[in-house]
Amino acid sequence: MAEREAKLVITDARPEAVADAIAALDHLAGRPLAPAGEVSIVDVYFDTAEGGLRTRGESLRVRTVDGRVFFTLKGSEREV
Repeated sequence: MAEREAKLVITDARPEAVADAIAALDHLAGRPLAPAGEVSIVDVYFDTAEGGLRTRGESLRVRTVDGRVFFTLKGSEREV
C-alpha cells in the first residue's frame, strides 16, 4: 500500500470554514476524492528508554489498520 500524506496549516481567520471547504472537495489535482469510510487504526510508538529516536527527530511506529500491520520509521530523508 502506497501512502501519501499532506499536513495542512490553516491560517485563515475562519479555519472551520476552510476545513469545511476542504472536506467538501470531490477532486484534488485532477484526481477524484471519496470518503474512505470507517477504518480502525491503532498506533503504537517505540523509542529507547532514553528517548533516542525522539531526540534525533525520528519515530518508529507499528500501525494496525483493520488487522493489517505496517511498520514505519520516520526521520530526515537523508538519514532514514
